[in-house]
Amino acid sequence: MSTRLLIVILLIIVYPSCKNKKGVATDYSQLNAFSDLIEPNVWQAIGPFGAAKPFIENNEWSAFGAGRFECVNIHPDNENEILIGHASAGLFKTTDGGITWEQKLDFEFATGIFNILRFNKNDKHLLACCATDLGMEKQFGYGLIESFDNGETWQRNSLQYNPSEYNYTQQRAVEIIDKRNEQKLLSISDHEIFITYDGGKTWKSVYKTTENLKSIKVNPENEKQIFITGNVLIASYDGGETWSDETAVVARSYGALPGKNARYEIGFSTKNSKKLFIAVSHNSSYILQANILSLREIVLISHSEFIANIYHMCFATGLKDQNGNEQLFVGTTRVFMSNNGGIAFNQLTTPEYRLPNNTHDDVNAIQITPEKHLFIATDGGIDKSVDGGKTWFSLTNNARNLNASLIFGFDKANNNVIMAGTQDKGIIVFKKRKWNTCDLYGDGGRIAAMGDSLAFACGYAKMCYVTQNDGKNLGYNHAGGDINFFDFRMTYVNDERTLYIANQHLYKQIEGKNFEILSSTITSERPIGAFWVNPENTNQIWMSKMDATWGGPLVKKLYYTTDGGLTWTDKTEALPILKWRSITDIDVNQNGEIAITLNGFDNSKATELNKVYLSKDGGNSFENISDGLSNHPVYSVEPIGNDWICGNANGVYMKEPNQKWLPLGKGFPNVMVSEIKYFQRENMLYVSTFGRGMWRLWLN
Repeated sequence: MSTRLLIVILLIIVYPSCKNKKGVATDYSQLNAFSDLIEPNVWQAIGPFGAAKPFIENNEWSAFGAGRFECVNIHPDNENEILIGHASAGLFKTTDGGITWEQKLDFEFATGIFNILRFNKNDKHLLACCATDLGMEKQFGYGLIESFDNGETWQRNSLQYNPSEYNYTQQRAVEIIDKRNEQKLLSISDHEIFITYDGGKTWKSVYKTTENLKSIKVNPENEKQIFITGNVLIASYDGGETWSDETAVVARSYGALPGKNARYEIGFSTKNSKKLFIAVSHNSSYILQANILSLREIVLISHSEFIANIYHMCFATGLKDQNGNEQLFVGTTRVFMSNNGGIAFNQLTTPEYRLPNNTHDDVNAIQITPEKHLFIATDGGIDKSVDGGKTWFSLTNNARNLNASLIFGFDKANNNVIMAGTQDKGIIVFKKRKWNTCDLYGDGGRIAAMGDSLAFACGYAKMCYVTQNDGKNLGYNHAGGDINFFDFRMTYVNDERTLYIANQHLYKQIEGKNFEILSSTITSERPIGAFWVNPENTNQIWMSKMDATWGGPLVKKLYYTTDGGLTWTDKTEALPILKWRSITDIDVNQNGEIAITLNGFDNSKATELNKVYLSKDGGNSFENISDGLSNHPVYSVEPIGNDWICGNANGVYMKEPNQKWLPLGKGFPNVMVSEIKYFQRENMLYVSTFGRGMWRLWLN
């Protein structure tokens, strides 16, 4: 009997059912972890599946969560059939109420999904908005996509575009205007309003703005009254044909001036058809009430009753309490509810682990079903309440096959312990076939294994921490007074037992000593985007700065030192494309060839792609080796002998000498790859992604 067959039989014996003796659903997140059944050149998902379990005790704050979700759509006839949109990993579907999920997008490009619309007359007809927002310059979209088979397969709608230089348009929302015929629809991108009269076959632009648009609300009693909100409030009183910016009128009602640091949302009263509510986050929080026929009769109801958050804000009405009072639900950092017309709010959710109202923070969407159940999409997953928000249970934390974590970076120790830094879910640890999350609340970052199987350096909340026991305890270990974005780079040189960290400056720390600054002679105040230290001669270092030259002098973006940072040579002129690009990663192979990867999309009319450049003469000149890659930013590069591996916003590619790039292996999803590392001892490639967790590939 083969070893592989024996393992399969043992797994069947150990896990004969998805339920325990009491019929309670098994924690699938641990059953999927790190299977030994791995085939060469076939990608294997490592996880975490669902959410990594916190090390903390009950009733403490935790970054417990399975992924950043932007929207939720429940089938009107079956509440167990749910579609959810992820910020970067596409669209997932469940038909069993969240026990199992499947990713349902099979495109040539990776995308997030920020809104899903289901038609009423044909509930198998769906439209979804493509928008990927990864922060900073990593934002892009493709317009609308469409399904005619209940979300099983998707195709591009006629409202579409492809990302290119200075065109990162993201589609944000789509809504039906005429409920009877469902032919007239509105859709918004981040700066434009579109209308269709034929059910989405053709579209025309009816309004443009430099402000940010987020959501569409149509008066359920009068389809001619439409409000579009974001950091502005735009209204139409003729069904979307003409539009007026009402932001200044609304801002004056609470004593402020319009500004980009504001966020508006609309909720229609279900008790009084002539009234609507306006939720405002503008340095503080406000609830306003207005006459639905005009935004000239605005009354300030309350001020500072819930937490303001211009990035996360949603509004829902449609429930009443036991006394018949209308309930208003506002989602910001958490969910808040008022049953007295917005005068006062009660907090319904908390990040305290295992409490009845435990959910992840940062609420992106609230939906109320015909059964009067609440669903919320947060930066940690999807949660449901059947009692008006008193108690919640997650549909994603313990889900089977849901590999949706957004990981900035990772490292692996010799005993296969893995640590990774995640978006909004702290530092996660894989050990003994289980994923756990450390006792830190917020954004994790890059990771560096430090010489043995227990010690790691971890980027967290723009600072550095060190653990000596695989994440059980973390101690503050920051370098310098400057701070950087969450995924600042770091590496560890084992032979010299030295940690290198890149913030605004480059630092090194020899074991047992204080940090030493290596780049004090460089005057650029921009953060370091990438660096490489020669492990055989640590005096040799390549380093890039994220200076926004963008057509200016070709300087201060690429540096090289041969004396450990005492002097630096500006090598930017060797790579002229840096006038228009930022470096994302640097690596050097066994032959001394230097590979550099670049951010940004090329124009559709560009004669060549500018993704990866290679120098064979020590950095004096570079050649473009981008042939075969897709038109996406490349974020990571790794040498394996004479070959190169790179990860972009659309997967993993391999380049052999004198050959073009080709997709590597089988079964890898279209998703942004944040970091790649090769471990020679086991001939294994490990990859972290920003949206589909971690993967590994056994190279043949």
